[in-house]
Amino acid sequence: MLRRRWLCGLLLGGCRLTGSVAAPESVASLVTVQRWPADAEVRVDGAQGVAAERAPGAAMVRVERPGFAPTELEVVLREGEHRRLDVRLEGLPTTLQVDSVPAGAEVSIDGAMVGTTPWTGEHPAGDVTVDVVLEGWQRETVERFVDGPALVELWLDPPDQRLDRVRLIHTCRRPKAVLLHPERDEAWVACLAGPPSVVAHDLHTGEELASIDLGDHGAVELHWSADGERLYASQMETHTVHEIDVGSREVLRTMNAVSLWSKVIERSAEGTHLFVSNWLGDDVTELRLSDGVRSRRFPTVTTPRGLYATADGRSLYVAGFDAGSLARIDLISGRSTTLWTGGFAGRHLVADEARGRLYLSDMGLDALFVHDMTEGTTDRLTDLIRNPNTIDLSDDREVVFASCRGQSGSGGYLTVGQRGGVFAVDAMSGRLLDAIAGGRQPTGLDVRGDWLVFSDFRDDRLQVYRIPPTEELRKGGRSLESVKAELRLPDPVPGHPASRE
Repeated sequence: MLRRRWLCGLLLGGCRLTGSVAAPESVASLVTVQRWPADAEVRVDGAQGVAAERAPGAAMVRVERPGFAPTELEVVLREGEHRRLDVRLEGLPTTLQVDSVPAGAEVSIDGAMVGTTPWTGEHPAGDVTVDVVLEGWQRETVERFVDGPALVELWLDPPDQRLDRVRLIHTCRRPKAVLLHPERDEAWVACLAGPPSVVAHDLHTGEELASIDLGDHGAVELHWSADGERLYASQMETHTVHEIDVGSREVLRTMNAVSLWSKVIERSAEGTHLFVSNWLGDDVTELRLSDGVRSRRFPTVTTPRGLYATADGRSLYVAGFDAGSLARIDLISGRSTTLWTGGFAGRHLVADEARGRLYLSDMGLDALFVHDMTEGTTDRLTDLIRNPNTIDLSDDREVVFASCRGQSGSGGYLTVGQRGGVFAVDAMSGRLLDAIAGGRQPTGLDVRGDWLVFSDFRDDRLQVYRIPPTEELRKGGRSLESVKAELRLPDPVPGHPASRE
């Protein structure tokens, strides 16, 4: 018996002994299923999985997914066989709606003309290509996967515009500031007319992801922690800064700026403090993040707003609104020095420290300025339309993006006035590269990667755009004159009274 068992192992690769006679063991078979859609569920003889070992013989394979007709087939497996199946599910008919702005565009579905927008019809679940064409506008094409009733919304761009609008998002009342999350495709919004005081939206769908109250008032400006896990929101009426946990959506604490009408927040270079400009306090607060207490107060220019802290931790630049000034606070001594007084209503600051260039928007002179951080000189970079507002730099520091509110209503910026625009400007030459005719009072603006998002303050919405590569923008896009004609704007009046905030 021992000799027979040893010969079975050597010659047959394993066998069974029945009484005194050895029989070979059967070798398992394998079935593997490739399927489309790729997330369809696969079951082999009732057990879930795309690959299954089975004894030789018949096996039942079932592939199913919502929105598609299930497929079931029997396969007969020979001993040791590896059977590979390729299963493509057939989509069930579903409702497809196509809308465009402007309406009346011709709609083609998978290359076949079907009607004009707004259009509603049926299409099998699966991949669909929607093509929209309207004379005088750029063609828009989008590819989608649908597995149920779907709405495809397309926003057409003027023929010479290179910035591509991809979505409008209805948001909270009077969206004052918008920040893109540094890692996730989310837009976080400060709502001046809150509560809610802060909301967040998914850039791809527009879905509201968070809604946060900060008491009886809204929020005015936002700033990220270094890791993007905390959001800081300022509240003018209470001169406070609220720290929000981005993951849990909880307000962790409230820090008092101990001044009046707090606005812009800037993080220190080492990430241990926050600087807060106090509009009616004519000062800047330094908040220590370890305990949330005001550690220093810096008296500075009248109505300070925009802030920029340098990477070496030595300087804090401040834009003065009432006098159109620019100041630098020495963070070692705490002393504020006015560097420039040639503006009218300085609002926002961003910088390219590698080139030593600090950019300033001026709402009174309808212009962007650039300050040489080494030489100390300040020059006009370019003229725009009424009330330049929030500015930001592209990731490569080659383009300055600026929102311009347009003319406010007779009662100031809280009343409805003209529409405004958003502009892409060459950061070195000041040449206008492209322009967008926005809604009523474009205000908050942020850029990250190829995302551009800005708020239409009096339309309670966000506009979401894709930015082409800088070399594409430099080929030239929409002109200032074209946007002014669409918006029906008068010529700028130098030194006009800037909108109050």
